[in-house]
Amino acid sequence: TAGIDGGSFTEPRYEPASANQPEPAQNENVGGYVGAQYRTDRLRFDVQAGGRENDYQSPYYDYRDVTSTFVSGRVSYAVSPDLAVFVQGRQTDFDYDLAAPVNRDATQQSVQIGASFELSAPFAGEVSVGSVKEDKDDPAQEDTDSLSLNASLQWFPTQLTTVTTEADVAEAVWLAANEAGGPLRRPAGADAIPGYGLCHPPDQGGKDHVCESHRGSASQYYQPASSGIWATVFQLLAGS
Repeated sequence: TAGIDGGSFTEPRYEPASANQPEPAQNENVGGYVGAQYRTDRLRFDVQAGGRENDYQSPYYDYRDVTSTFVSGRVSYAVSPDLAVFVQGRQTDFDYDLAAPVNRDATQQSVQIGASFELSAPFAGEVSVGSVKEDKDDPAQEDTDSLSLNASLQWFPTQLTTVTTEADVAEAVWLAANEAGGPLRRPAGADAIPGYGLCHPPDQGGKDHVCESHRGSASQYYQPASSGIWATVFQLLAGS
């Protein structure tokens, strides 16, 4: 299998990275992937590799230009015709065009175990749990790791209609802890780094989501607060 996609969008001015800038951020991106699958009676093997380039069309946002490449694999075992368990892993390398004022290049690795199912009613989906780790290329920056929880559900109301919903709790928690106005924020203090932010939440299907934060005036620089993380996880699970 293989695929390619691209697009162009203008970021709303209320986004933290576009606030107080002379013009809104316009992003042009293109990505693609190739993959292969092998299946036996009960086992299924999937591998995929690809990349994505994000190019911001203004010198004010050159620090956000980034190229990401990834490889991923998944092994599934069919317990029954309606239930399969799986283990999957993914590695993504992020290469920013600019290394100043901070080198944000990093390698992210994630491992998950989970189950996919198809109910007798017209529903199908999967859930998984694991961990995601990010190793910074800059030795001055601290490596990070966190819990990863993912769920998706498909509803087939008719043979010609499919409704899909997805919940990536790991990404939601990261945004809650790091994005402006998030519930898990506290001032970082005098060591805050202007223009620095990094967000590489786990993603699926070869699509990499790159977020920036920690920008603006000195009062807007934050770092995640550890207290309240688990409460937010359960709230997100309950509400998804």
